[in-house]
This record gives sequence, C-alpha cells and structure tokens, in this order.
Amino acid sequence: MSGTGIFNGGRLVELGLEELDRSDRTFALSWPAERDLEPLARSIDASGMLQPLWVVVGAEVGWCLVDGFRRLAAARPAGLGKVPALVLALSRENPALFRARLAATGERLSAVEKFRAVEKAQTLFGLNRVQLAGTILPLLGLGSSKKMLDELTLLRNLEDPVARFCADNAVALREAALWADFPREGQRALLVLVRALTPGQNLLRNYLQLVKEISLREAQTVQEVLQDGEIRAVLLDPEQARSGGRETVHRILRRKRYPLLDNIEKTFDTARRKLTLPEGVAVEPPAAFEGDTVSVSFKAGSPAELLEKAQALAEAAKSGNAGALFEALGAPPDKTGAGA
Repeated sequence: MSGTGIFNGGRLVELGLEELDRSDRTFALSWPAERDLEPLARSIDASGMLQPLWVVVGAEVGWCLVDGFRRLAAARPAGLGKVPALVLALSRENPALFRARLAATGERLSAVEKFRAVEKAQTLFGLNRVQLAGTILPLLGLGSSKKMLDELTLLRNLEDPVARFCADNAVALREAALWADFPREGQRALLVLVRALTPGQNLLRNYLQLVKEISLREAQTVQEVLQDGEIRAVLLDPEQARSGGRETVHRILRRKRYPLLDNIEKTFDTARRKLTLPEGVAVEPPAAFEGDTVSVSFKAGSPAELLEKAQALAEAAKSGNAGALFEALGAPPDKTGAGA
C-alpha cells in the first residue's frame, strides 16, 4: 500500500503557475480546496514552497495537478511566479496514484473529506464495499470495518452547507453522522444554532442527541423544537450567545428532554441553599443527577481555616436540610436520615 513506487521515474522541475491545470479536482482531497489560504500563503512567502507539487502529463494540457491544490492556490498571493513540481511517470487512472495521495494526506482529513475520498475511490475504480473497507479506509486512519464504512456513508445525506461547515470545523465522524440523520430543513435549522453558539464536539453531540429525542417524543420538527422562546432569546442576544449561551441552551434542551430533571434541580438547589455553608464550600450533585451521592469541595489557606470549614460542614451535615439534599437525589431513607 506504500506510495514509494509512484516516484520511480519521476523528475523535479519548476513550472510557471499558468502552465498547471487544476481544473480537474479528482485528486483534490481537501474540501473546499481553497479554504483558509492566508496562513499558508504567509508561510510560503516566508519560507518558500518546501514540498513540490505532484503533476502528471495530461492528454490535452501540459501538466495536470494531482497533489498540492491548496499550495498552488496560495502561491499567487505569496508572490510566486514558479513552483517546484514532481512530474510522475504515471497515468491519472493508475490506482496506485490515488492510494499514494490518501497515504500522504488521509489521516489529516475531516470526516466529510474522508467520505468524499471514499466516494471518489468507488467512482474511479469501481471498488465494492469489501474492497473499500479493506484498501481505502486504512489509508484514512479508519481501520477496515464495513460498519465504519456504513457510518461514513451516512454523510452522503448531509446538506451542502452543513457538510461544508463540518469540513471547515473538522466535525468528527460520530457527530457528523448524527447530524446527517436529520431531515434536510432540520439540518439547516441546527446549523443556525451551531454557528451562533460554536459548541465543542461533546456539546455538539449532546445538542444533536437531545434535539433528536425531543423531536421524536413530542412529534415536532427540529425547527419547532428550536423555536422555543428561551432558545430564541439566547440566539437573539449575541453577547449572551458568545458567553454562556452554549451551556444555557444545553440546559434548556436537557430540561425539555427530561422534564422531571428540572424539578429535581430546583429541589436540590433549594436544599443546598438552606445548608448555609460558608463561602468557598461547594456541594455538587452527580453528573446529570444520575446517582444519589454528592461531591464536596473547599479550599483552606491555613489549619485554622481548614478546621473552621470542616466544622461548619459537619454542623450542616447534622441538620435536617442535609437529609433534604439527598432526598432530592432519590436516596433511600437510611441515607436521608428519614428513618432516624
């Protein structure tokens, strides 16, 4: 599977920018190829083009580009008139050439770009599922599982602006596949939300899962779910959207998905406030309120402060309010003190 053999018989030349044909994007793996060129142009301007382009002799034009589409696009703003190019003694139809491109670049591609590479391999060489899984996926860093191939193929359902967003922002395969499972208009509605809040991968996954579950349970479209007044208030306030908006929307969606959770949170917060703990002592519920144990933390700057806070915490634990704290989490009576 190594691409080393493709360089046999190759020769290094310098070519003018106008001599190179980049109109055929068969071998362009980055998508869109011309995105985010400014940093690359600055690097080329400062250090030159350190890696030569790969070209092959074309049937109708002199030199067909098969590797280096972004570098070539950045060469002109970097002020280059000529670029180094490695002329390969292969035809563009040789499968070894495409495999070599994947071996050199595949693992750095986004999930959407990997899907597009698989589609190209299937179209160019007529590979079946077993061949794609066995020969193409490993070059993309995805193992050789047909199940992985099926998940990657789900990205075919992504709307074009959503696919571009996923490529630009390196959205992982799991999240991109979840997004692709929504209807067309639902995908676009989610894109508005995600662009406004810029959640990380984990939070994006939570958004997608929660919206899907709410939509199914309430028999609502994605658009109807996201028309919630609280969510719209966040999106219409740019400052809030930039600051804590993403977490606020996550709480709203979680509350809509688990209505009882809102009551548990309120009951827990009421009991926690009644504990009258000293400043700096934090009592937190389990993640997603799953479980009946709490976490306690505080900082102390001296033995005296440590003792003071420990004693205050002990007094709070003896009060009936502490029992209410655990009762809110659904703890049995022997934990809440109800049976005492």
